[in-house]
Amino acid sequence: MREAGERGPGRPSRRAPRWPIKWQLRPFGLGTTMTPCVFLLSEHPAPEGLAGCLAGCWSPAALTHADVELTGLRAQWAAHRDPARLWLLDVPAESLGEQLQWLIAQDLRDTPVLWWARTSPSDDETIGDLENQAWQAGVDDVLWAHQPDRHGRQLERALARHQARGGLGAVLRHRQQELHALRASLNNIPAPIFVKDAEGVYTECNQAFLQYLGLTRQQVVGHSVYDIAPADLAKVYDAADRALLASGGRQIYESQVRWADGHLRDVLFHKAVFHDAQGRPTGQAGAMFDITERRALERRLRQQAETDPLTGLLNRRSLEAQMIPRLQRAAEQDQALALLVFDVDHFKDINDGHGHSAGDSVLRLIAQVVGQHLRSDDLFARLGGDEFVVVLAGIEGVHSLAQRLPALVAAQRIDLDDGRSLSARISLGAVVLPAREHTLDSAIHTADLVLYEAKRLGRNRGVVMDTRPSSEAPGSGPEPGQGRGDALKAGSA
Repeated sequence: MREAGERGPGRPSRRAPRWPIKWQLRPFGLGTTMTPCVFLLSEHPAPEGLAGCLAGCWSPAALTHADVELTGLRAQWAAHRDPARLWLLDVPAESLGEQLQWLIAQDLRDTPVLWWARTSPSDDETIGDLENQAWQAGVDDVLWAHQPDRHGRQLERALARHQARGGLGAVLRHRQQELHALRASLNNIPAPIFVKDAEGVYTECNQAFLQYLGLTRQQVVGHSVYDIAPADLAKVYDAADRALLASGGRQIYESQVRWADGHLRDVLFHKAVFHDAQGRPTGQAGAMFDITERRALERRLRQQAETDPLTGLLNRRSLEAQMIPRLQRAAEQDQALALLVFDVDHFKDINDGHGHSAGDSVLRLIAQVVGQHLRSDDLFARLGGDEFVVVLAGIEGVHSLAQRLPALVAAQRIDLDDGRSLSARISLGAVVLPAREHTLDSAIHTADLVLYEAKRLGRNRGVVMDTRPSSEAPGSGPEPGQGRGDALKAGSA
């Protein structure tokens, strides 16, 4: 804030313009005169002629960008509860509307607002145009520098209109009381609530909204989502706002919001458009509901429903859900499917000899070892007990994988609590089959038959069978004189 006649930092040295007036106003039903209490908004030094009635002079630019300036203005505003308190705006005519909106947003528009017209046009038409522009912006009157003899009467008239029971001041005070009551009600609601205009600028929010974002009211009101949110999220919010204003109705959608601590939270937005008297959309009001815990619970429940709790692999239900569309696509494209089924050799002996906890450790280890040698788009599931199934994303490498997995598992050892260690063996059956001829159950059943052949041959091994017609599987058919079933031994690993 600057005192009367004081230059702002970095301003050129020049004589401050004098205001050739002494404002002593006639009473409003009182027996004495009163001196106006002027709050001046100007980028220029305060005129010396205002020294006796100036509450302070503030730079509009500094108020917008410096919280300390706004704090000082609010302190002065609260300290001067004078009935002759008023605003004097020494700003360009094209800035009046923006400045008036700023006063309203800051709850400072409950007194007369006058515009000091620093320039004095020579023709009446220009004067009329500027006055119309000022009145349309919302000022109460225009003080022309070349008409100082009218200033006192203009101030009296502006203050009288505001003091009148049905005047603008009474209306503004009533609206302000309503706004305070509404704001108090909103602040009592635990859900974050916000209001934006048609341009996406925040015009109101409750305390819960500020606390959720970790921002002050000055950082939110008068700003857009691009000022308070990460750029990628701001684009999401802006697109949703534009879609809502275009539809003119209600909107519910999920997104993420950066919380006060910097972490992202899952949020459900509920928003609705409000309209002016002509039915045009003028803004939106919305509420945010934090669903982070709900989403986490849903993920945990989904994981429990879709995975095996012991190994973390897919369970049979999840395997079916993912396998059926994959099988259908392969059938439509006349492609082959590669599937492996394996179980633990003599698993009952492990449970009986070392306990079920040792058996569980064996199953977890096998799931870990096999999973390390699969691709991200392969499906790996535990069907139950010690039986596992792998559905490969392609048929390439099925013979090599069937040969390596039993050896990889056998090379592992598990240390038991009693100091002993044990190893496990698996028997594996793999099939390459035409997808159009099989369901998931029939494919698993076919692989089971090959698994039994691996056990018959001595366990701890993998056997592969290609059930496609010889014309579809070049080089994989049986030797001359063999049937397709004899290919089990021919394809043994």
